[in-house]
Amino acid sequence: MARKTHLKALPANDVGADLEVFAQLIGLSRKHSSQPEELVLQVSRLLGIPDCNTSRGLKQCHAELDTISSTLDKVYVRTRLFSVASESADRLAAVVIAIYGRMRFDNILRKRVFYETHFLEKATSLLHSPSAREIVMKTLSEMTHCKDTKISTDLSRFAPTILDCLESNLDHLKFVEKAVCVLAHSIGELCGSDDVSPDPEIVQIFPRVLRTLLSVVRLPTCTSVIFGHFVGFCSQTSLHQASVFLATPDSLDFLVACSRSSDIRTRVFSQRSLIDLYSTLESNQAEQTIPLASAPASVRQALQGVSESEDTKFKKEYAAFMQLGNTFLTEPQHSHLDLGRQLVDQILCNEGLVRECLAKTGLCRDMLPACEAALRSSGADVKADMLHLQGLLCGKKWEEASQFSRRCIKRNPTEGFFYYVLAAGGQMGIRSILFADKALRKCRPMSYTIRNSCHYLVSCASHGIIVTMAHGLSGCVRELHGLMDKAAANTRDFLATAQPDHTHLPVMTAYSSFLDFISKGHTLGEGGFKSAEERFSLACDLARCSPLGFLPDKACLALEQIFTRMPNGWEKWGPAISKHLARQYRVPPIEDDALTAWMENLDPLSESDSESFYFRIRGVNPGEERYGPAQLRCCAMCNTASVKLKQCAGCGKTRYCNDACQKKHWKVYREECKASRATE
Repeated sequence: MARKTHLKALPANDVGADLEVFAQLIGLSRKHSSQPEELVLQVSRLLGIPDCNTSRGLKQCHAELDTISSTLDKVYVRTRLFSVASESADRLAAVVIAIYGRMRFDNILRKRVFYETHFLEKATSLLHSPSAREIVMKTLSEMTHCKDTKISTDLSRFAPTILDCLESNLDHLKFVEKAVCVLAHSIGELCGSDDVSPDPEIVQIFPRVLRTLLSVVRLPTCTSVIFGHFVGFCSQTSLHQASVFLATPDSLDFLVACSRSSDIRTRVFSQRSLIDLYSTLESNQAEQTIPLASAPASVRQALQGVSESEDTKFKKEYAAFMQLGNTFLTEPQHSHLDLGRQLVDQILCNEGLVRECLAKTGLCRDMLPACEAALRSSGADVKADMLHLQGLLCGKKWEEASQFSRRCIKRNPTEGFFYYVLAAGGQMGIRSILFADKALRKCRPMSYTIRNSCHYLVSCASHGIIVTMAHGLSGCVRELHGLMDKAAANTRDFLATAQPDHTHLPVMTAYSSFLDFISKGHTLGEGGFKSAEERFSLACDLARCSPLGFLPDKACLALEQIFTRMPNGWEKWGPAISKHLARQYRVPPIEDDALTAWMENLDPLSESDSESFYFRIRGVNPGEERYGPAQLRCCAMCNTASVKLKQCAGCGKTRYCNDACQKKHWKVYREECKASRATE
């Protein structure tokens, strides 16, 4: 028995009825010409299209999509055939596109609409119509918000058409806003993705996209919406399209000037973009050392009282390690227990040097296991654990090292936190940032060298904080400020205790300046930037006088550009940036010390702590089932939101979008399914 349809479909054979319904639709198009939202609702009601804002309506759309698309196609084709009242007909055709767009919240339904109804071809053919383009562009903009890479890929192929329309309609503000949104989301997602390689045609058109968006932002009519989309676009694409940005001086001046914006989101995005741009130009060669006699007076004054240079200490510690290695290789009868104890003492003195020497000499394959076994057999498990962790770090097995250090924390917190600091330094991720502050305060006393090394590794993760803030600033702003303050505190500790000729001094000064720009860039003024420039210049001069030389880092290169380009950049872009005031972000109702208390209660043995915070800063609740206006569940395998999900036949709890998805992920889910059935 055929399913009963809810649609008032246009009859295939009754031409009179067809024309009568179409005449009513044209009448609605004329009546609501200035109310596109109301027009979409009225046309949907007249044609009997289900309400896509409810789960029930989406289920009906799933069941009757063929009938719905047939009805809408007839309306669309009729609008293309009628030459009379063309504005109303074009507007009605755009409404057909908008009705399809209302189905976007359901992932499965959206893909069917996109590929079975020739959605893009119909939409882009209407962009040159004055009465239709705004409705169509709004629908395309809403589609790009769904963050579907495949849809963005297909949409980006029509970028030349969208650019042509944008460049010829710069006086239509609403259309410009939506067009910038479409370009920023589709081109930005493809050209800024680590997982997807954009088509050569997209890469070729990227310079034109950048130039066009720059010209739009410079317009007096540019709104905060357009400005925000462009800043996010720069942040998303600066790493993978660095050559285009570096070849466009206007874009560099714009990003530098954004350091003084009153909006923290703009400052975060600009700092991230600049660091990403210059990561592709990171130098691999140390700059030539400046003799101390010819150094500036400020450098000679800063170096007064430095008892022993890094070079001298490095040579002593390196010679001591090589003596241990030589003893192991040439005197097999020598006690491995004695060698192990001496090696542990050297690790406590300068772990970074020991790790580097072990990796370069290859002794980590033979010396570490032998000494570890000797220490463990003598009952010195703590020292044996240190050598085992050192072997994992030498092999760059960061995840294993992190897991091992967490087990050590459970057995012996004082030693375990020390191991965790060493392991966290290699990962440089959000988890390292979360625990490093707590670990540095709770672990065993460390030597000057190793504590500075830990502060350096943790503070370098401030770039990770910048990236995290760039992604999640619309969520919990106060927690993000707290994380940034933690990194800034570690950076200040390093700068306060490091010797003047420390090779990491310029890099840490650069990161400290970036954190200052993010916190208070809009209040620094010319004097603040001048002071930061002098501090950074002195740090670089000190490093150049060090016997080890100065190896410029991406942060140093980016900071130099800020100081060099700021006067011209602010003169050129200052008025355009200043008129976009700070946004009012949603701040959750929490106590001021909530972040400190939360970090203090973190359990290093639990993975859920860092995940819950990650979801909080993204403004998402883990396991949330709401997506769009309707209450939709998500596929447990691929996170696809839809009303048309199948239940697992085994446990009856998990839902998946189709058989292919379940088959693809079944190996991973099988044990969970069995465990779920066993507990019932």
